[in-house]
Amino acid sequence: MFVDPHTHHFVSNYSTLELIRDEGFRRVFILAYIPIKPLHYSTLVDLFRWLVEVEPLRFKELGIELRVGLGIHPRNIPSPNLEGFKGLEDWLFRADFVGEVGLEIGFDDEVRVFSEMLRLAKKFDKVVIIHTPRKNKELITKKVVNYVVLSGLSLDRVVIDHISREVVKEVIKLGSFIGLTVQ
Repeated sequence: MFVDPHTHHFVSNYSTLELIRDEGFRRVFILAYIPIKPLHYSTLVDLFRWLVEVEPLRFKELGIELRVGLGIHPRNIPSPNLEGFKGLEDWLFRADFVGEVGLEIGFDDEVRVFSEMLRLAKKFDKVVIIHTPRKNKELITKKVVNYVVLSGLSLDRVVIDHISREVVKEVIKLGSFIGLTVQ
């Protein structure tokens, strides 16, 4: 049995999902992300609703167990003001884990949203899957590690993903799980 812990297959067509099943995957983890910066938080609400209410049924038809991660990806922050997304806690309560969240550039707005995602992961005792960027990976990964430590999250609930050779020692030293999902 294979498990894929980091996908965005909600944009995959049915034949792609059949191929995944036929290759032996029995469990898939979908992380919230859209390939464009949304203009409004309502776009994320619609995405979350789709992931929680529709996708599990589509995967179940194929005999694949679906786990859903919800969170605000750093490239999907419509506004740094989380007041625009008042229902965030209700959605995270319905998720299997928090993700994909993290830092892309490390600006204050990203840090504020990332810190809130870590706070909610801790509040709901959810595993959190954390994005690290392609560019400036060493600098941004150090920031990610710092905010994880400051959050007080149990490290057995943290997966820092997209880890490369340049930062693997830093993440091993932290003691969290290491994600090797290729970007």
